[in-house]
Amino acid sequence: MKLYLSGPMTFRSDSDWNYPAFNAAAAELREAGHDVFNPAESFGGKTSLPLETYLSEDFRILPTMEAIAMLPQWKISKHATLERFIMRYMGKPVFDVFSGGILNPSLPEPWEEAFLTVREVMAEGLKKHAQDSWRFEPEDNHLDKSARHILTAKLIRDENSPPDGENHLRNALCRLSMAVARRA
Repeated sequence: MKLYLSGPMTFRSDSDWNYPAFNAAAAELREAGHDVFNPAESFGGKTSLPLETYLSEDFRILPTMEAIAMLPQWKISKHATLERFIMRYMGKPVFDVFSGGILNPSLPEPWEEAFLTVREVMAEGLKKHAQDSWRFEPEDNHLDKSARHILTAKLIRDENSPPDGENHLRNALCRLSMAVARRA
């Protein structure tokens, strides 16, 4: 499997940029038969290039990978979080890497699920409603519609009809997100 190896680099105070962990994991994964892109091997090990240089490499390489493998403590890295999200957005598998090159499917982060849910609801909404009409609705309208969806989901759940209730919760999340966006 073509794997992109991701994890924290810049948090290191000892200036090794976590390269030993990246290199050890890459070696173990390669030994297990995977084709691994290890960012610690990029740019000749240079760590002082502009952020745009590293991001453009990510955007070039990530779509060519089959999956991403996350090193421990990836959550403390904004860059690793972005790499993971890009792969999830493309529908590609995300794995956690453990010592010995063992890959375990990574559980989705709640914020990732929320973002992808809002994206899906927005896409469905654009098919039914005038494009971008929500942008002109006041924040209170979004809050009112969110409350309606939450109450409807509660009533439906009480009647044991989970799929419909889930759809209302998805719409409530979207409306709450729009209220926040409207306020910003």
